[in-house]
This record gives sequence, structure tokens and C-alpha cells, in this order.
Amino acid sequence: VDGTLDMRPGPIAKKYLTGWFLPDLLILLIDIALFIMTAVASDASTPQALRTASLVRLLRLFRIVRLVRLHKAASIVEVIMMRVRSEYL
Repeated sequence: VDGTLDMRPGPIAKKYLTGWFLPDLLILLIDIALFIMTAVASDASTPQALRTASLVRLLRLFRIVRLVRLHKAASIVEVIMMRVRSEYL
């Protein structure tokens, strides 16, 4: 808020747990589910396996969230670095 950088692990962890922890955990669980479903679907060619494959494709869309978030974070870091290097702070 006041422009200072807080490097204390406790407040950083608290901020993360109240912010991005749940979405990150959800993405991790989706990745695990994708891994399991892909393994199951590759072993069978029943209608259930086809539905599982469709679900796997749908869940892969959620993985895009991670890439978008990573791109957004990289943009934010770039803006911060430009401000740090600026002569007009």
C-alpha cells in the first residue's frame, strides 16, 4: 500500500493462503485427475472411456488458466522492473 516490499515469510504465506492458494490447489487436483483419467481411458475403448476422454479434454481447458495467470504475472513483474529502473520514482 505504501510502496514498501514485505519480505517476511509469515505475511507472504498468509496473503497467498487467502488469495491464490485455492485456485492453485484446484489446478493441481485437476492435473492429477487428468493424469489418472488419461491412464484409465487409454486402457479401454468402452463408451465410459470415451466420456472420460471428453472430460479430460474439458479439464485441459482449465489448465489454460495457469498459463494465463503466468503470463499476467510476467507482465506485472515487467512493469515493476521498469518502475524500479526508472529515474522518476
